[in-house]
Amino acid sequence: MSLASGAIIELEASDPGSLSKRDGLIVNSALTLGASPVSVKLFSFNDALAGRGAASVFNPNLGYSWSFLKDNTTTGAGLLANKFTLDAAGWQGAIGSWSLATEVDAVTTFNNLKLVYTPTNPADRGRRRHGFLGLRHLGYFPG
Repeated sequence: MSLASGAIIELEASDPGSLSKRDGLIVNSALTLGASPVSVKLFSFNDALAGRGAASVFNPNLGYSWSFLKDNTTTGAGLLANKFTLDAAGWQGAIGSWSLATEVDAVTTFNNLKLVYTPTNPADRGRRRHGFLGLRHLGYFPG
């Protein structure tokens, strides 16, 4: 598989936590990358609309990650996140940030490229935002 300079990979997901509801690529032949970064464009998908829109299952207060490019031919430093750029403007409902990361598959030792969503307001902060922390300090909830 060859991804020339300026190539674009478009990914969609209706549920980033479900393997069957998100896109991905597995490369089983030599992967060749161009000199400039490959662009990855991320879009949320709405199952009810059968098209791009707000993701069917997505909690912006939870973290998500999934390998979307598995290279079964490149070990070591061949597939690295810095050879790709991410455009997540097509993802609706995110209040956090999406990024790219490289991981080494524990079983095959081949590199994978994954998407990582980091929430701005993680779920465990929700209680504090709604005043429960203040009530504990007033003696209403045990600490």
